[in-house]
Amino acid sequence: MKVHAQLKEVGREANVSIRLLKRANGWKPFLYKVHFDACKFMKNTRANPVAEFFYNIMKEYSNVNHTCPYDHDLILDKFRLSSDLVKLPFPIGEYAVDTTWFVNGQLWARVNGSCRGAVDM
Repeated sequence: MKVHAQLKEVGREANVSIRLLKRANGWKPFLYKVHFDACKFMKNTRANPVAEFFYNIMKEYSNVNHTCPYDHDLILDKFRLSSDLVKLPFPIGEYAVDTTWFVNGQLWARVNGSCRGAVDM
């Protein structure tokens, strides 16, 4: 997966909503739904364990690795979900992650993805 997002202005405030879904007669909420201030989170990634879970999965593929302000394009490159990245056991099934990003108080992007499989621990 590759995402290259261009900021049209310096991002001084950033908020993110993330929810995990599982397919079972339609998409149903599964385990996590979180909304957080991304600028505060990047100052202390351990302060929000759910956000930290998602961040740890993608951090080595992304340049989103510092606090605000963001004055450059945001990139997620060559991301591939593997069982090595996910530290929780998930039953076999189809899962989706819906993300909504707000920069400077404005809706900036929605990035969603899904996968099928299981992670055995």
